[in-house]
Amino acid sequence: MSFSARKLYFQLFFNDVQHMPVTYQTSVYERSQFSDNATLYTRMRRDITALLFENLDYFQSYAQVKTNYDDGQSLVAHALLTAFEYVLAKGAVL
Repeated sequence: MSFSARKLYFQLFFNDVQHMPVTYQTSVYERSQFSDNATLYTRMRRDITALLFENLDYFQSYAQVKTNYDDGQSLVAHALLTAFEYVLAKGAVL
């Protein structure tokens, strides 16, 4: 997909999100604080899993949950997907 098409889709998505009841959680991890990628992945997955369990009723009210991650770091994408699959055990789509 071309950059201009991606930019257009992002603008459309951004405009939609401004009118939706969206909440989010920000997490910051410094690679230097972890001995290797496996340790970092485990920490990310644990933090995401804890957040999902705290909001389990909300997520289970949907038949399917769609996560949106911009194909940046595969470690992050994998942590998101596996955490959602573990907690919801149904309908997690990345």
